[in-house]
Amino acid sequence: MRQRMMGRWGWCIVVLLVGGCASATKSYTWSDVHQVVTPVPYVPHGYLKVFTKTIAMSTSEDSYYPHSPYTIYSEDGKKVRYVENHSSREDKEPTTVELSPGKYVIAQEGGSRKEDIVGAVIEDQKLTEVRFRDSGLDQATREELQRQ
Repeated sequence: MRQRMMGRWGWCIVVLLVGGCASATKSYTWSDVHQVVTPVPYVPHGYLKVFTKTIAMSTSEDSYYPHSPYTIYSEDGKKVRYVENHSSREDKEPTTVELSPGKYVIAQEGGSRKEDIVGAVIEDQKLTEVRFRDSGLDQATREELQRQ
């Protein structure tokens, strides 16, 4: 009889423990989740793409003409950024960089002529393209640009 009563109490204890665990679990719905969104202030920026002279690179299989590096200076002459102007030696497209709106001076690396330094104006949300005279363009493209 005593064994029978312990069995009943044992089951009661198990039921209470399991029931207690089940009630401790809470399910959440999307309405319970509160999302905190912190506004980020808008920072004006524009883009610059500089077509500098190309550098001849070749392997046993192919030839590549990546654009040469250049340096960006602020209007008052302070160095802003050095741009390698290609992501790999096989890259034939110049690099597009993000800048704050303003006036800048662009100096093509390795140039000593007056034409190797130009000014550029960067406007908010706009792309400014600069093309140096020896930027590796074919003759037809150069003529088309001169007509514009």
